[in-house]
Amino acid sequence: MSNYREPAVPTSAVRLRGKALAALVAVATLCLGLNPLFAAIIEEGNGGSGIIWIEVGDAGDLPGTAQVVTGGALLDGIIGVLDSGTDIDMYKIFITDPENFSAITNWAGTDLSEDNDAQLFLFNEAGFLVAKDDDDGVRTLPAIYAGELTGHPAGDYYLAFDLFNIDPADDPIFSWAGVAVPPQSGPYEIHLTAAQTAMPEPATLALLGLGSLALLRRRR
Repeated sequence: MSNYREPAVPTSAVRLRGKALAALVAVATLCLGLNPLFAAIIEEGNGGSGIIWIEVGDAGDLPGTAQVVTGGALLDGIIGVLDSGTDIDMYKIFITDPENFSAITNWAGTDLSEDNDAQLFLFNEAGFLVAKDDDDGVRTLPAIYAGELTGHPAGDYYLAFDLFNIDPADDPIFSWAGVAVPPQSGPYEIHLTAAQTAMPEPATLALLGLGSLALLRRRR
């Protein structure tokens, strides 16, 4: 039985631990002209100290179009959906401790339509492949374990999830090659350690600062 939960539209753009932080994000949302859902639905992690990021729309498949995981918080996991047999979902995250980083596909939250034969790829900020896996996890799901990034620096990385036999066509990554065997679709869940949301863009940080000043003035 799958533990996947269909994302529900929340009553606020973000559900984090503090109302003040949610208000700051709401201010930035309005200033940036974004959808009221901000750029994603963010939920508090289950038993962890971070958040679970839920894919919004369809994440891109290359560094230039990857879904940037934002929010300024520790990151416990990612939930997404492969819409078709050709779908590739890539996320930009920040790895705080490469030696202890792991990305493990959760079988209870992954329910692809055929046989769950999927893959994980991890690229550094320049797009070079640094880790990959096909079936080293539970029930032959993909997993990248702690220790595989030993020697790599902390920083921004790109984590991609796709189906077996669809692989990077070049290194650094500019395109993908191959046909899924078998083609399938469905939800997936990736558990993460030693990761956090990607750093906000300078414009976003500036807007959050303006929102903070506005809140402080209202309190006075």
